[in-house]
Amino acid sequence: MRDSKEAGLAERARRSSFQLFLRDWLPVLLYITVILTLSAQPNLKPPINWQGADKFYHLAEYGGFGWLLGRAFRDTLPARRIVLATLIAIFAGAAFGAFDEYFQSFVPGRESSVYDFIADSAGVILAQMVALLVARD
Repeated sequence: MRDSKEAGLAERARRSSFQLFLRDWLPVLLYITVILTLSAQPNLKPPINWQGADKFYHLAEYGGFGWLLGRAFRDTLPARRIVLATLIAIFAGAAFGAFDEYFQSFVPGRESSVYDFIADSAGVILAQMVALLVARD
């Protein structure tokens, strides 16, 4: 009887891990796919263009990415590790932004810019600040 109880607990833990992946990490992976698909487009221009539009789009794109990353890390790490999850999300989001800018340097008609990286990182940081304020309430 004890073996069946332990097997049931193990099955429940495995199922909840899979549900955690579907709920938290699959959206992150899909968002990464969208970012890389857009980054691979030669000569991609903003849909609505004004001065600074490119930086705004980077901020918004990585704000969404940062929100998903923060949620995934907060749900994955043990309770009361909100600050750690936030810092990991900022580091991971900024690292991916740097990789994305490097990747774009190989795409014809695209440019890699430290200012785009700054906008990417700012989007991730802004998302984490909003998440911390929401969690506080």
